[in-house]
Amino acid sequence: MSVKTRILIVSDTHNQTFEIKDIHKTADVVIHCGDMSLYSNLADYQRVLETICQLPAKLKLCIAGNHDMGIDEGNFDKHLASRLDMDVRWGINKGEEVVRKEFGPLGEPRRLLAAAAKAGGVQFLEEGNYEFKLNNGAFLRLYASPYTPAKWRGRAFQYTYDEGHEFAIADNTQIVVTHGPPRGILDYTDGNQRAGCPQLYAAVAQARPLIHCFGHIHEAWGAKFVQWKETFSTGARRSARLSTHTEIDPDTTVILEQVQDLFAQKNDDAATVQAKAAKREEYTRQGYYYTSHCAGDARPIAQGKQTLMLDASYDYSESRKEILKHQWPFVVDIELPIAKDG
Repeated sequence: MSVKTRILIVSDTHNQTFEIKDIHKTADVVIHCGDMSLYSNLADYQRVLETICQLPAKLKLCIAGNHDMGIDEGNFDKHLASRLDMDVRWGINKGEEVVRKEFGPLGEPRRLLAAAAKAGGVQFLEEGNYEFKLNNGAFLRLYASPYTPAKWRGRAFQYTYDEGHEFAIADNTQIVVTHGPPRGILDYTDGNQRAGCPQLYAAVAQARPLIHCFGHIHEAWGAKFVQWKETFSTGARRSARLSTHTEIDPDTTVILEQVQDLFAQKNDDAATVQAKAAKREEYTRQGYYYTSHCAGDARPIAQGKQTLMLDASYDYSESRKEILKHQWPFVVDIELPIAKDG
């Protein structure tokens, strides 16, 4: 037995907030995939948490991202020094006293998160596995992690590619929430480089959740319906050597939406450019991208067989010629198992 469940997913709001639309009012779960702030200003956290608190969904979850430096308390002094250095290098020159006040003292971002939990039911998730009984009677098993790879560990919750990271996703997990993408899926940067994590891909390829949502690579915003091959490749199933070529069926895996299909490309004719502009206007008007993957839909999702991959980065990429104020959250319908009594 299963129950239809609606999930609102957004990431990388930074110093922006997002509008509340009618369809959001029926969401069962809200998920924010990290980077609530831009440079870890307390005002950024306050703004997005106030928005999430107002959403009437019963379960509201958020994780940190690499920009949420004040939440990474184990490296607080390093991140504060980095923030001070950034302002000097970029010629902002607000003065150390102002920057320290914006950044806040040790523990202040988590105090704001605790206040949001009390005022609006927002739950901040550390890395790990979680289980929830939803208000609609569904049972949700979820894994969360804020960690992302980088050439050097310059910001919050980062590791180098040489170090790697273990993503210990529990069996039968329905939703994986990470800040960064897996290697090979919605992870191309504007420089045409893949920025996803191979260890994360290997862990997700083993767990095969219903949804894997993330952000971090803003220009890779989009949705991909992944069809897994029936059998795993030989060798270590969590091996970083696993790739999209070994685990994913290319014939039935499809891109549902991506940035390239929304913004004019070099070889687009006039009709294509106009159609893309119309699609952007429609998404902006309704305030979200909607997709449904329940029984009876064109592409239903079954545990262990398909995964909906979502880069829900809200903040837009300034490198585009057709500038938007933001991209779009995702509203997704899936079916989750009914929670057993007790």
